[in-house]
Amino acid sequence: MGKFSFDKDFAKRVSMHRDPEQHKKRDDNKKRGDNPNARRNKYKEQNNALNSRKDEHEKRGDNLNARKKQIFNQNKTTEEKAKTAAAEENKAAANAASVLSDKEIGEELNRLTAAFRATNGEKEEGELRAFAALHHLNLRVGTAVSKTDKSVIARMVFNGGVEKPMGNYSPKFADIANYPYKYAGTPGKAEDYDLESSTVWQAMKEEPRLAEMQDKLKAALAKAGVPKEILPEMNINDFKYLMFNHCAAQKGLGFAKLFQARDENGNPLTYKDRSGKEVPVCTSAKQENVKRFIKENPQFKDMMLKMPGIDKAYVEALVNKMSQSGLTDMSKELERHPEWANQPAIDVHHIINIKDCRLFEAEGKSYADVNAYENMCIVSNGTLFDAVNRAHGLSDANDKAASVHGSIHSADMVFKDKDSNGDVRRTMVRLEPQPGVRCMLGFGEDMMIIENVKDGQSNDRRQEAEKDEKQPNDQRLIIQNIQNNSRSMSA
Repeated sequence: MGKFSFDKDFAKRVSMHRDPEQHKKRDDNKKRGDNPNARRNKYKEQNNALNSRKDEHEKRGDNLNARKKQIFNQNKTTEEKAKTAAAEENKAAANAASVLSDKEIGEELNRLTAAFRATNGEKEEGELRAFAALHHLNLRVGTAVSKTDKSVIARMVFNGGVEKPMGNYSPKFADIANYPYKYAGTPGKAEDYDLESSTVWQAMKEEPRLAEMQDKLKAALAKAGVPKEILPEMNINDFKYLMFNHCAAQKGLGFAKLFQARDENGNPLTYKDRSGKEVPVCTSAKQENVKRFIKENPQFKDMMLKMPGIDKAYVEALVNKMSQSGLTDMSKELERHPEWANQPAIDVHHIINIKDCRLFEAEGKSYADVNAYENMCIVSNGTLFDAVNRAHGLSDANDKAASVHGSIHSADMVFKDKDSNGDVRRTMVRLEPQPGVRCMLGFGEDMMIIENVKDGQSNDRRQEAEKDEKQPNDQRLIIQNIQNNSRSMSA
């Protein structure tokens, strides 16, 4: 055989035979003048253009960052200038303050305090704080406890529980009440809370039953994640929120009972419900007073039996309920005893109205004495049917029940008087049972239970009449003025 030789045409023919499409595409490209090097150059040019645009954006970003830095430095310089100016002003004020005498400082402090109390504004508070800090005074701004707040506290103890608050929280506590889970995630420590820093708590602890809740309230503050520094600014609704949600012995939808009853040995009382669960037995100042009354006045039962149209079975059930639980409401018994609809309803009345609880403070006592046994009177309050209508809002608010309770409140009157300056002031005249009248089922003495008044005072009406004759002339003038106003108003 001869030497092997490569036939290019043969190879081309074989290649074309194997992949004719490839060579057809190559021939078409040659006809268009296209080649791989031209495409690579085209892609390279596009890439260069993109890089050029990227460099422009980066340059622009550098300029923006430089501008931001410039503005920041300008603001920083402005703040430093402001701080320097403020420091100079404080220094000048301190130099001026050193010139003030103690008397002048006291007068200015009183002026700023009065301005803040009058407006409760942020500007006035800021001026007061600045002046106090200037003279190294420790200023603590707390929530003022109003007459209404004390009445609310007293009513909680009287009813034995707290209604669910529907807002009106202090500004800093409102967020806690509206977003409780936000704060509960970071609970505090009960021992870190100083309740004495709160003016509201100082008023609350005058009620012995609430004073016993001190540890519960501290635990509630910690559990709710309340910042300890806002305690002085918390109002009565803030505390009601904590008691309703964290301190209740029994909690309903809108009312939470606070005080668990105890036996003679101080052990908490419970009962088993239908499911066998242990349920706390709850109590209140009202219930405790009723139980004491029925224990000390067994004649109440005989007095009830003298009332016209009375049902002996009803009286037996009422007295038993008052003795066992201290409750007087028998309206729920109408489901089993509809024949009791016209039986007399019994209620507990404050001799000095709970709204006027601060009258005790004028005598040097605590407002909490409004719930004392000596300030309580058992009264008739219409019929059980009337009580049901009142509970469901079916009775007219202006209609008073045909009872001692209704008659007493029907006698409430407001007079408009003018003082020596010609200013008009309102005088409330309220008819209440006399101190020592422990029960008033009617206006006759045979329908009353009158206890001896302490401190040597007498219940003899003749002696009281003799005292009235010896009243100072100014008191007689006040009474005469009230009577004259009454005539002029009715004319």
